[in-house]
Amino acid sequence: MTTPTPSENVKNEIDAQSGRFEFFKQAVTLGLAGLAGTAAFFTDTSKIPSDPLTAGAIVVMALMLLWTVGASLMGLSTYANLLKAHANSETTVANLRTSMISHAKQVFVAIGLTATAFAAYAGLQFANRKDSAVTAADAVGIAKKAAGVGGCEATLETLSRKADNVIASLRSDGCKLRFTVTVKTGGGEVTSISSTPLT
Repeated sequence: MTTPTPSENVKNEIDAQSGRFEFFKQAVTLGLAGLAGTAAFFTDTSKIPSDPLTAGAIVVMALMLLWTVGASLMGLSTYANLLKAHANSETTVANLRTSMISHAKQVFVAIGLTATAFAAYAGLQFANRKDSAVTAADAVGIAKKAAGVGGCEATLETLSRKADNVIASLRSDGCKLRFTVTVKTGGGEVTSISSTPLT
């Protein structure tokens, strides 16, 4: 029986590991796409939920996506080292194969935990959607009433959330004023109201 040459060993290894190689590539793409999506929460603090459980689910997702990308890149690096070991007839081939399998398992676990965290986030958002929608709608109405106390009819410009408050920015062309009204999401209490001249 003829002993395979180093180049034949490399070719055979490429064929044997092609599925795992593609898996690592797809996992890197998936992880980076997920990180880009979760980054939106951290670049705009108004998008971070005030509920600790929901916010925690986002943090877990981000950490697991980082793990996915890191383990996938390590897997690709091990794959490259494996081919190099074959080309140089090194004795570390078996260890490198084991390392690739270990990295693939890590990616599976990380993706599974990411999916679990996403399901928890979606479930919490679904459970809170009614209260949040009503609170936001009520807050707009309360803010308009507060701004209209002085006879100023105002229209909503922007609406944002900060902690347990909804902050509404309203514009009154008749009174030439812009109102900023902060409404507590719990009981709908107006905690502050201020106005500035329109420019």
